[in-house]
Amino acid sequence: MRKRSLRTLISLSFMTLLTGTLFLSPAAALHTEAAVKSVRICLDPGHGGDGDNNHGVEREYDGKMVMEKEITLKLAEFLKEELVNYQGVKVSMTRKSDRKLSISSRISTAKKQNADYLISLHINSANDSADADKVKGCMVLLPASRYQPKGTKSKSIYDDCTRIGSAVVANLTNLGLTLSSDLDADKTGGLVRRPYTIEAGATKNVKYPDGSYSDYYGLLRQGVEAGIPTLIIEHAYLSNESDYRSYLSDDAALRTLAHADAQALVDALELKKRK
Repeated sequence: MRKRSLRTLISLSFMTLLTGTLFLSPAAALHTEAAVKSVRICLDPGHGGDGDNNHGVEREYDGKMVMEKEITLKLAEFLKEELVNYQGVKVSMTRKSDRKLSISSRISTAKKQNADYLISLHINSANDSADADKVKGCMVLLPASRYQPKGTKSKSIYDDCTRIGSAVVANLTNLGLTLSSDLDADKTGGLVRRPYTIEAGATKNVKYPDGSYSDYYGLLRQGVEAGIPTLIIEHAYLSNESDYRSYLSDDAALRTLAHADAQALVDALELKKRK
């Protein structure tokens, strides 16, 4: 009789364990889904619209004018296609068509989307000079200061951008892109931090509230002030025919760049594929 009771007890305990692990209640299932880390990424296709510098850099190849604004929009679309396949990831874009946007409106969009990261996509071009066509490669522009506004979700904007930027550079160079010699990027591992100082080429010195020098590039400066880790990826040089033919000339090449960017974000942010 005592053996039978013990056997019954063991059986009941086993059934309880089985039903508890294999048959989750709707509330428990919802709790499990909620445990997935939520990441909001805002993609910013550089330039857009007409007039001024809104086309971005442009060069004629094979009888057609190739514009940065068109390349960056495609890159953003291809990058979004990849990122939405990861758990908890929500992707927005500052523009989905060919339209002019100010820097402040790009930051405003990222803020409205409650973005955790703002990734600005660009294509580079060398200054007009005798050796302009020889300059090629990639770089990532990052915040130059460790300034943290109050209420920032990121523990360290500086460190978050460094982690993502390093992963991006590693993936782009793995494709065969070199590090650009512009701004001495080839001497700094492809990561460029340019402060808003006279020494760095600005007309005056400008500082953040903590006394550190502000960022030279407006998008980075306003992104930091908004508390959003913001970086600018300069993928390749449209002014260099080799870069153009290898990395920018068709959708297949752009998808390869987008895949490299996506995997960099996956690695840096430890993203997991949707099941």
